[in-house]
Amino acid sequence: MTSVRSGRAMITWAIAAASVALGAWEWRRELLLKRGEKAFLSGGCAVCHLAGAAPSITKAGGLLRGKRLKQFLADPDSIYRERGMQPLVPGYPRMAKPKVEGDDLDAIAAYVRSVSER
Repeated sequence: MTSVRSGRAMITWAIAAASVALGAWEWRRELLLKRGEKAFLSGGCAVCHLAGAAPSITKAGGLLRGKRLKQFLADPDSIYRERGMQPLVPGYPRMAKPKVEGDDLDAIAAYVRSVSER
């Protein structure tokens, strides 16, 4: 009987620990997305993407996957060169290099992906 109780206690503790870890992960993700939204707005991205001069970010995040999105944000011309300098979406101009760097690029990529997933 004691081993059954200790087994249940271990399972309860494991579930509690997993819940705490998941909560911490979700909290960090929300901070990253808020930072990404702030960098998106302060970096000048919204000027085109929300005004219609560039594709809506709800669609833009699905154009490039994984590291390619961050590469595009860091150096759009690196992707355009692969495409013969053609824009990703016909009818829109090529994107200028954003005025953001480093961790803000990761945050913007996460934000754009999250908006595209909705």
